[in-house]
Amino acid sequence: MKIRFENLRMMLVAAILFAMVMPVVSQEVSVDLEVVYKIRQEGQRNSDIENLAYIMTDLAGPRLTGSQGLDRANEIARAKLAEYGFANVRIEEAGDFSRGGWDYSKAYAAMVLPYYNNFSVTPVAWTAGTDGIGQG
Repeated sequence: MKIRFENLRMMLVAAILFAMVMPVVSQEVSVDLEVVYKIRQEGQRNSDIENLAYIMTDLAGPRLTGSQGLDRANEIARAKLAEYGFANVRIEEAGDFSRGGWDYSKAYAAMVLPYYNNFSVTPVAWTAGTDGIGQG
């Protein structure tokens, strides 16, 4: 009895799904293949994506809120958009950020005992610096 109920339930679900899919299958959409070809050629031959990726990652660098890096990246993006011909390109502030900026020029850590070994480190944003070399 239980197997029969499961079969009936499966057939009902299949019928409902079939009824939902049929209207979609019967629709025809005309596609202008020439336009598709032109869009594809534009993307493959005239794309500036590699240059944009370089500009917004390597050239602009890190851009933590309130930092000089963010100001630099905003100005780079504004100049690039203006170069592309966008009108009225401006940098807008989202709101007051009273915490101020945070930048670091270098971070270094090394173990000196029992032997010397330096480490590659990156500080967590907004951490305070040290007053010189710290030991202990």
